Amino acid sequence: MPSWKVHNYWCRELKISESVANGVNLLIDFPKKWIEENSDISEEEIKKNLKIRLGSKKVEYLNCRESLKQILILEEIAKNWKKIRVPIKFGHDFGRQRKWQTGTLLICAYEHYGVQGIKAAILHHILDYIESIAGKFSKNEVLRRVEEKFDWLTYPINPKKADQKYYEFSLVVSESAKEVLSFVKERFDDILAKL
Repeated sequence: MPSWKVHNYWCRELKISESVANGVNLLIDFPKKWIEENSDISEEEIKKNLKIRLGSKKVEYLNCRESLKQILILEEIAKNWKKIRVPIKFGHDFGRQRKWQTGTLLICAYEHYGVQGIKAAILHHILDYIESIAGKFSKNEVLRRVEEKFDWLTYPINPKKADQKYYEFSLVVSESAKEVLSFVKERFDDILAKL
């Protein structure tokens, strides 16, 4: 995957500050370290609160702390109850495997770093993805796959399926994703050359 130096370079090109880029890099690549530095969630709290919200028909906006706590609870369940298969990857490249993890990542990026944080997180994952497939496909095919993989972020959630706060958050994500994807398309040749 690209170094943080490369991630930071492209963040600067997108007018994202280096401090935001570094914070988001840490959140994605070393989420547990980021939690230690930016959250007061304790391991004891996770072990005491092995409860998961199930059955809600609407997507609720959980703040960064509560969203991370749910993921850490899932991870604890997966570790302790081998019979329960929980599709969880909470480590390097956090937010890439499951859409619900992407939501948690973007909520944390937004709450801690604002709109720049959302853009930096989306850009980080796009750059990682480009580097992972660039040698396997033609330039045009790589760009097509990037658009296909990240296009879902450009659509806000249906307001009937989410609470108002999550719907408003999805609008911010949608606009941010459109801007980042547009930037990547415009600078694609330069991005490929620097990866």
